[in-house]
Amino acid sequence: MKRVLSILAIAFATLLVIHTNLHAQVLNTVAITATAQEELGTLTVGGVSRTPTPLKLSITTKSILSTIALINNLVFPAGTKLVALQTFGSAPTYFIYNKANVQVLNVSSIMTSGRPAGNNILIHSGSFFTSTQLGAPSQTNYEFYVYNYNDGLVSFNLFGQMTHTRSDTKPNINTLLFSESQTNKTTAMAGSGSATGHPIVVTGTLSYSGKTILFF
Repeated sequence: MKRVLSILAIAFATLLVIHTNLHAQVLNTVAITATAQEELGTLTVGGVSRTPTPLKLSITTKSILSTIALINNLVFPAGTKLVALQTFGSAPTYFIYNKANVQVLNVSSIMTSGRPAGNNILIHSGSFFTSTQLGAPSQTNYEFYVYNYNDGLVSFNLFGQMTHTRSDTKPNINTLLFSESQTNKTTAMAGSGSATGHPIVVTGTLSYSGKTILFF
């Protein structure tokens, strides 16, 4: 028995050397909470120009899904979600998935995010296995990020500090399965854009999290 365990341990160690990069794409469920203030224009009467108090608009994951369904003539069933498919250290790609985690729509032409042009600063903390890049047990990146949204009716850019953490379990020596979890949060975001042709300023937060099981 000891000899068998020893052989397995050697084989497993060999796999650790062979697998030099086990970064995984994780499907993360996205949550957006933002408020836009929309200027409605200025009216001049009797030599006095008056601009009313900005109209407040709520921008949430639910409202974004409703708008995307409307402009694509779709009806999303209950449980439909906005997701970010992301490999740690890379920019995400956005999709709409149903409750069964089946892709319904690629919305990467409507929503994108990443470091602003010319900004390549990244700081990080945590630890990882040099041979596999797996977290030991976790790593966190801190970056300045911009989130871009444009559905043809509403468009805006939001800027803020993104905190992105991934955690990995050790691969099971028998099944060679391991799990990777990601959490991403960008708070105190601010930016601007337009809504039906009117200028808006926007503040809010965006977060997402997910977990996947992978074969080593």
